[in-house]
Amino acid sequence: MNSNGNLPFPVWAGFQFDGSASEYFKIWVVNVLLTIATLGVYSAWAKVRSESYFYGKTSVNGSSFRYTADPIKILKGRTLSVLVFALFWILFNFYPGLIVWTLGAALLLFPFVVVASTAFRLQNTMYRNIRFRFDARTIDGYKAMLIPLALIFGLTAFIYGAFEASEFAMKIEAERGGEFRREDMIFTILLLSELPLIPYLVFVLRRFVINHMRYGSAAEYFVARAMDFYKIYIKFFVFSFGVVIVMGMVLGFVMGALGLTVPNELDSDQSAAIAALSGPIIAAVLVFYAVGFYLLGYLNSRLMNKTYNSTQIGPLQLHSTLRGRDLGNLYLTNTIAVLVSLGLLIPWIKIRMAKYKASRTEFLAKDMADISAIEQSDTTAIGEELGDIFDLDIGL
Repeated sequence: MNSNGNLPFPVWAGFQFDGSASEYFKIWVVNVLLTIATLGVYSAWAKVRSESYFYGKTSVNGSSFRYTADPIKILKGRTLSVLVFALFWILFNFYPGLIVWTLGAALLLFPFVVVASTAFRLQNTMYRNIRFRFDARTIDGYKAMLIPLALIFGLTAFIYGAFEASEFAMKIEAERGGEFRREDMIFTILLLSELPLIPYLVFVLRRFVINHMRYGSAAEYFVARAMDFYKIYIKFFVFSFGVVIVMGMVLGFVMGALGLTVPNELDSDQSAAIAALSGPIIAAVLVFYAVGFYLLGYLNSRLMNKTYNSTQIGPLQLHSTLRGRDLGNLYLTNTIAVLVSLGLLIPWIKIRMAKYKASRTEFLAKDMADISAIEQSDTTAIGEELGDIFDLDIGL
């Protein structure tokens, strides 16, 4: 990396992570044991301890980050989030007639969760004694995300209504009896409705969050376009579809070479054929999952690179060079490590990921002198914990 002694920062400043698996393992074990012993109450303190460790071990130009969240606030937010999740679970499972409106309420809650969780996380992130902050209001979140969320809800409701009144639904219900509920199809319909809108929603979400982030008095700007994200997702889906086609052809070729056929009836005379088929099928499934890790690595690396490389923080230009094959290797080996160790290697996995991401992230620093700390109002942890409960991840 180049540097210039006349500047308060190097021209290119890389992120560094110097945590170790042995150090974090001690924190992780204590967190797990105390969380179990306290029936989950200690999880708020466990989160602060873990985040504080990873923030403190991440540095730029010799200065590390700090995480300053209050565990009591996290516990309150987590308790409310669990109650909200339980309410949605009850509505989805015991009030099928309200399932469409329950889904609408969940989508309506989404912008609030984004704003509240981002504000809490940023306010409790410090670098060189200057806090990050998020200056968007909840109403700003609804304005930014109203169109994609309304499209998703409207398309889902329309397709579900058509399916519910169709002869096809009646036929399935008649054949499967009590095993089939029409309401259970809404999640499949929701997924299908989201597919063409996912790139646009990802773009809108990241643009909204980044354009309202602040580091002291330095504003952040997002310069990517929606089409950039559509290109990434289209390539990902094309690659995924191609992999499925190729693997199907290879499996068919192997079965043909071995003289195997798929049995029409599962009777005792075909048990040998079924046993012979199990080997190639299991091998195909394992290869499919292994390749899937690399496809996921491609998607996540491209999304992260596009997001970071399109982000400016005042005079700073972020730069990310994650590689799909590297993330694929990490995903695959990390999964194997978790399975083999029965979860005991989770701390090692988290350290590996943190080190790799830090090693591939840097920024161009031109001038830091005009960035000053700004006083901020207090925020709650409700949105942060709702984001955790509903597995919200905007990829920043």
